[in-house]
Amino acid sequence: MTKPTKIREIDLKPYQTHFLFQSDSLLTSKGIEKLLKELPKIIDDGLEDEDDRCEILAQGPLRAITKDEQIAWLAYSKRVKVRWAAGPDAPKDIEHHLVVLTARSSFLSVVATDKSLGARLTRGGSGKEWKTLHRVSFSRLERALVSGNTRTLWLSGIHRSVATKADSKVLIGPDVEASLDALGDQSYQYTSTRCAGPKALPASFVGVTPRMAKAWLGPSADWEVFVANSQRLLQLIESPGAKKETPYPVLARAEGSLKDVKDAFDVSLAPPEYLYDEDPDLIAELENLLQQATWTVQAGSGADCILALKLADRVHNFKIEVRAEGGGIQHTVTPSEKEPSPEVEKIAELFGRADLLKVFYDSLHTYSDGQIFEVKTRPFPFPVKDEDFSKFEITLEKPRPAGKTEGLDLSRIGVAGEPSLFTWVWQHYKQGWLWCDDGSGEIADFIHLDPGHSTLSLIHVKAANSSSPNRGISVSAYEVVCSQALKNLRYTERRELEQPLKEKIESADAKIVRGWHNGKALPLKSTALWSAINKVRYSDLTRRVVIVQPHVRKSLLPANLAANTSPARQARLLYTLLHGVKADIDRYGAEFEVVVDK
Repeated sequence: MTKPTKIREIDLKPYQTHFLFQSDSLLTSKGIEKLLKELPKIIDDGLEDEDDRCEILAQGPLRAITKDEQIAWLAYSKRVKVRWAAGPDAPKDIEHHLVVLTARSSFLSVVATDKSLGARLTRGGSGKEWKTLHRVSFSRLERALVSGNTRTLWLSGIHRSVATKADSKVLIGPDVEASLDALGDQSYQYTSTRCAGPKALPASFVGVTPRMAKAWLGPSADWEVFVANSQRLLQLIESPGAKKETPYPVLARAEGSLKDVKDAFDVSLAPPEYLYDEDPDLIAELENLLQQATWTVQAGSGADCILALKLADRVHNFKIEVRAEGGGIQHTVTPSEKEPSPEVEKIAELFGRADLLKVFYDSLHTYSDGQIFEVKTRPFPFPVKDEDFSKFEITLEKPRPAGKTEGLDLSRIGVAGEPSLFTWVWQHYKQGWLWCDDGSGEIADFIHLDPGHSTLSLIHVKAANSSSPNRGISVSAYEVVCSQALKNLRYTERRELEQPLKEKIESADAKIVRGWHNGKALPLKSTALWSAINKVRYSDLTRRVVIVQPHVRKSLLPANLAANTSPARQARLLYTLLHGVKADIDRYGAEFEVVVDK
C-alpha cells in the first residue's frame, strides 16, 4: 500500500458529524491518548483477512486548545471488499479516513469520516477505555440543541404496522412542526431533527439524533472553522441551559417503565432506508433478511417474548428479554440453539440492536429505539384565537333590516351600531379586499385578501347557540361550520376559485353591496377582488381558512383536559374535532384559525 504525502493539520476540513460522549470524570491527556491507541483495534474488529487491517497514515499530536479543551486526530487507510463481486479473489477498494477527538472537561466529540465507526462507538462494547464513556443523554442533547424552526423531521411509528399508515416518514418544509397532526402523529416518535438550533452555532441549521448522541453541522470551510465549531458545540453540551418546553409535544415520548408492559404480539426491524449512517454491508444484510425471512411472536413473561423466524424452510427460535437496567431499558436476543451457526448469530445481532428492533404489545405499549412508549391518544389543546364580541349580538349572524326583528339586509353590513357577526367580520377584515358571498352554493361567508401580507382567507361565520354568560362548551355549535369549511376547502386554490367567483360576481343581486376595498363599497359586479387576487404571485400567496364561532368562551376552557368533569370531556371532544379539521386543511397547504369569544 502506497502512503500519500504528509498530511498537514491545516489542510483538514472534515464534514462536521459529531458523536458525543461523556465521562464520569475529567478527560485527561493520558485518557485521550489511550482512547486514540484503542481506535485501530476497534476499526479492525471483525476482519477476516489480516491484510485488511487499517494502516495509520498520519497522527496529530494531542494538544490543548484552551485550558479545558484538547484535540487530537489520526488518518488511516483500510481495504474493503467491493460490493459488486464475491469470492476470495474479488478486488478490494482502499478507503482513507480521518478521526478527530475533541475534549472539553468530561465531554468528548468524535468526528469520523468512516460513517459506521461513530455509530459503532455509540453502541458501546468496544475497547476497554471506550467502555468507560457513555453517550451524552437524550435530555441534555435536546435541551442544548433542539430549538427554533424545524426544516426536516425523521419520524418512526410506535403503532402496529398497517397499510393505511406509514411505519416511518420524513417531513420536509420551512417549519414542519406546524404541519404535525395532533391526532394522527401521536403514534410517532422523532428519531432525528434538522432545526435552527442555538444562535451560538454558525450553521444555519443543526441536525440532531438524540438517541445516538449525534449532531451534524454540515461541511467545514477549513480546519480553524472546524475547531471553533467543535469548541462551541461542546460548550453548549456542557452547559445546555435551563429546561425548556418539550419540542414536538404532539409526538410520543418515552414512558420509561416496564411495569404494565405485557403480551407481545409482533416485532419488526427498522427499514434499511433509515440506516443512512451505517456500514453498507450491514444495510445489505438487513435488507436481505427482511426479504427472505418471515416470523411469528409468542408472548412470554412481562415484556419478554419468543421469536420464531423461518429462513430457507427452517425455523430458528430466539428469546427476546427486555429489562430495566442502568436507568434505562435494554434487551438481549438469545438463539435457542446450543451451537448456532454464524448466520443465526448474525440474525441475533441484528435483532439485538436497540436502534433496529421494535416490539409491539397488547398492553398498548411499544419497545422502540431502546425505550418504552405507550400507544395512546392524549388530549391536546387546540390554539384558538380569542376576540372581543362584547358590542355584538353573538347569536345574530347576519344583519336585519333597520328597526325589524326578522328578515335579512346585507346592505347594512358595516353600518355603525349594527350588531351582527357579519359586521364584526367587516370591522376586523376591512383593510384590503373583502367580499361577502351569501346565498346558495356559497364559497364562504366572506373572502378576504390582505395585499400587504398576500393572505387569502375564506371566512366562515356561525352564530353562537346562546349568549348566556353561563353557556357551556358546545361541540355541535362547530360541527356544521367545520363541515362547510371542509366542503369548500378546494376554493383556497386560486385556479378552483376563479370561475365560481366570477359567476357569483356577475350574478350579484343589485340590491346588495357585495364587496369593499379598505372599508369602501365597490360597485356592483366589480371584478376588482379577483383582479387583486390574480396579481399576487402564487409563490407569495398564503391561504387561510377562518371559522368565526363565538359560542365558546376562551376563559372557560379547562386547563386540565385530563379531568373527569363535563367541561373537560366537552373540551376534549371539541379539540378532537378541530384537530381533525386542521389535519385536512394542512394537507391543502392552508392555515386554519378558529375565532372564539374572549
